[in-house]
Amino acid sequence: MAFEDYRMKAQVRAILVRRWVDLSKLEYSVTNGVIYLRGSLRPYLTERMKDSTKNDDLELEMVVRLERSLRSLPGVRDVVFQLDRLKKVGWRWRIQ
Repeated sequence: MAFEDYRMKAQVRAILVRRWVDLSKLEYSVTNGVIYLRGSLRPYLTERMKDSTKNDDLELEMVVRLERSLRSLPGVRDVVFQLDRLKKVGWRWRIQ
């Protein structure tokens, strides 16, 4: 792995932590400027979120913002998502 990939992986981790993503359920890697995310994209649930019935909307909003943040990193060639419940169809994210 090139030094740039190590640096980008650290930046990806910082974005995921900043967005309160549960890293125990998500695997991420960077190879040649391509970011790979695999697993389940779940936020750390606070008490306020546990009571909410709009968790699906929360997940969709989370993945849209996360994708935008990751693609804005310098040197990113592509972002590949292989998520359990979420799938991108065209330009829109959907829950499977």
